[in-house]
Amino acid sequence: MAGGPGFKLEKVTQVCLVVEDIDKMVEAYWRRFGIGPWRIITFDSANCSTCTYMGRPARFRMRFALTDVAGLTLEMVQHLDGDTIYKDYLKRAGVGVQHMGTNVANLDEAIARMEALGYKVLMSARGFGKSRDGHFAYMGTEEELGTVWELVQVPTVRADPDRFYPAQ
Repeated sequence: MAGGPGFKLEKVTQVCLVVEDIDKMVEAYWRRFGIGPWRIITFDSANCSTCTYMGRPARFRMRFALTDVAGLTLEMVQHLDGDTIYKDYLKRAGVGVQHMGTNVANLDEAIARMEALGYKVLMSARGFGKSRDGHFAYMGTEEELGTVWELVQVPTVRADPDRFYPAQ
């Protein structure tokens, strides 16, 4: 039997679908399954401290929608601009589950532990919260684990949604 885990993920906090049309998709999930309400936010790397894609500085934009489903965050992401792992996924696989995520207390420590297991950072952003304290990194786990894993150091105060669906 193999030894213990190299990095114990305490909880899956998020499952994410990459979509082509976020408005259409959140409306369908609400209409068909009553999943929502959705917080829809436009993310622009220009509002962050630093962003990377495949190890180099990057600029990108996307829209994402978030809702809680029994304590799990269901997220949808629509690529808008720049080089992103979402654009890559859509080109390769089309719409579908692209990553799962877990919250971490310290992103740098979590990345170091994942890198010690042989996984590289595919894309990251630092300073996305209102206080510039939120960070995330997507790790290249897909080949071995079937999906990308996102590590999230949750910001103290999240960005305000552009809107909600359904409207509140």
